[in-house]
Amino acid sequence: MYSFILVVHIILAVMIIGLVLVQQGKGAEAGASFGGGGAATVFGASGA
Repeated sequence: MYSFILVVHIILAVMIIGLVLVQQGKGAEAGASFGGGGAATVFGASGA
């Protein structure tokens, strides 16, 4: 029983990782525009 749960858990984890990677591939432009500019304005010119 433990082995079955472990296998299902690993399969689900790999599937979730795959979904995240696919979504990042589709929305890379939007993520760069929101995330990249936001850090510069919050921390200012002398940044982290």
